[in-house]
Amino acid sequence: MVPKYLKINRLDRKLPQEELSLTRNSEQDRLYSTITKVHRLIESLGDSPLKPSTLRGHGVQTEQRQLISNDRVLFSPCFFAPQPRKSEPSPPSTRTSSQVTDDIVQEQEMPPRPLPHLFRLQFGEAIKSLPPTFGMQDYTTLSDRGPLEKEKWKSTSNLRLYSVKTPGVISFGDWSVGTRMEDPTHEYPHAIIEMTVNSRYLGENLTAGEMKAVLRTMKLRLDMCWNRKHTNFPTLVLSYITPNHGRIIQAHVDKESVVIQYSKTLDLKRLGPFYADLFYRYHCSELTNNSTWRFWN
Repeated sequence: MVPKYLKINRLDRKLPQEELSLTRNSEQDRLYSTITKVHRLIESLGDSPLKPSTLRGHGVQTEQRQLISNDRVLFSPCFFAPQPRKSEPSPPSTRTSSQVTDDIVQEQEMPPRPLPHLFRLQFGEAIKSLPPTFGMQDYTTLSDRGPLEKEKWKSTSNLRLYSVKTPGVISFGDWSVGTRMEDPTHEYPHAIIEMTVNSRYLGENLTAGEMKAVLRTMKLRLDMCWNRKHTNFPTLVLSYITPNHGRIIQAHVDKESVVIQYSKTLDLKRLGPFYADLFYRYHCSELTNNSTWRFWN
């Protein structure tokens, strides 16, 4: 069996001309219209936390979802299934000894993928609690080597994946996106980003920075020619609210609305090793395409 991470190949492949010249169908037109409209409206708002009633008026449906046994967030529909805890027993292997040997050789040939930048900054010493064999390249088909990470787009102020009021000075309301993960072969529309928000606010409403990070990520990916075949752009956000809080956010488009679901605000310092495990398992999510836990492929 070929490990999932081996799907990440030909990172800079050239798309055939017919794929580059794809035109949108009616469903894709609706997706483009929805994301473009909501993005424009969200950019017009200030930097204060955004109430659900305000967001509804701008085409955004928000909902806080329960964190079950501190193990996973009950997103519905679910587009990102976190890896199970490493303490859980693995299912019996059905592979032959030769297949296992081949996989070991392939794993040794793959360079280890570094931990996401903001994740390392947030959890520090707590990262040592992660099992040593828990490598990102073993669990996810997404990569930090795609066009978002390489910043392959025309830079404009309302599409930058950060907002800094005063260069060189940390101000309340500033935010920035760190590691950006997507499928570099463009087969899957999913993306995972991590971000940090400098905010005094520790309530349960989404911050303006979180909203803008979600909408800018969707808009950037929507405008990339190789993504024209997709009819949705599920986005997972691992949000760190300085200094010691965070939450997990999932966003997708449903007809003419952007749907954003999120966990409660978590105290990452109080249970550092535990939440390091939770956030890392979400970094290594399997990709799903509906409300069940049935995996793609």
